[in-house]
This record gives sequence, C-alpha cells and structure tokens, in this order.
Amino acid sequence: MEYRFVEKAPFKVVGVMETAQTNERGVFIPNDNQSTKEEFRQSFEQLLNTRVNNMLHVAVNKTERSVDSYIGIETTAICPPSLVELEIPKQTWAVFEIASLSPHVINKTWYDLFMYWFPVHGYELANNIEFFHEMKECNRYELWIPVIKSKSY
Repeated sequence: MEYRFVEKAPFKVVGVMETAQTNERGVFIPNDNQSTKEEFRQSFEQLLNTRVNNMLHVAVNKTERSVDSYIGIETTAICPPSLVELEIPKQTWAVFEIASLSPHVINKTWYDLFMYWFPVHGYELANNIEFFHEMKECNRYELWIPVIKSKSY
C-alpha cells in the first residue's frame, strides 16, 4: 500500500451533516452519488463565494452501527447559517490513495490496513475520525486516518 504521512494543523470543515449507518463490518461508506455531490459543490460555491475542487467526506463519532457523516470543504470562511462547521484537531495523518469510493474498494482498504499495514508499520488509529478527500480535477481519492505510534511496537 502506498502511503504518506502528513502533519496537519487544526482545520475547519464546513458542510452538511447526517447520522448515517455503517455497513455490516462497521465501515463508513460515503455517499458517492455524483448528482448529489455536484449539488453540494454548487451550493458551497454560492454560499462561500469560492471555487470548490476538493470535497471531504468526514466520519466522526463512529459506533458499531452509525457515524456522523459530513460532506463539505476545508475552509477558513465563516460558516453560513444553512451549513454546519466541524473543527478537526492537529493530527498526524496516514494518507492512502484509493481507486474510488465504492464499498468494495473501501472495505478492502480497511481490511488491508488492519491485516497488513498497522502490524508491519507499528501504528494504530489515534482518534474516532477519518475522511475521504475527493479531488475532482484529477479524479483521485484519498483516505486520511489519524495515527500514533503503537505503544507495543
């Protein structure tokens, strides 16, 4: 698995939030409906008066059956009343490029992370958060997960 580490300062995501169900494995699968995403993109551009090329699909407060799911953008703009704001703390992130947001790709990525990547590299999940970074211009997706060095490594 190709990966990189990113030390990222705290940042703000502005968008919409819903409580969604996780799949049978407890994995968050973001909504990959292209027309819905395009509607969000256009709304964000109008409300925030900025061009939107990158969308974030953020999952926080995940339990076995549900997750708070945000779709939005990283911004320093003031949050309009029709949207919600999520503060993400400073973290070390492991970033993995993935082929798509399909359930198969996401399930396989998490399987590979827990079966191979975490044990070999000596890291563990840091917080109950993850996000998918969707880059429209180059049709790429990344899974960002916060990590810390494992105490047992």
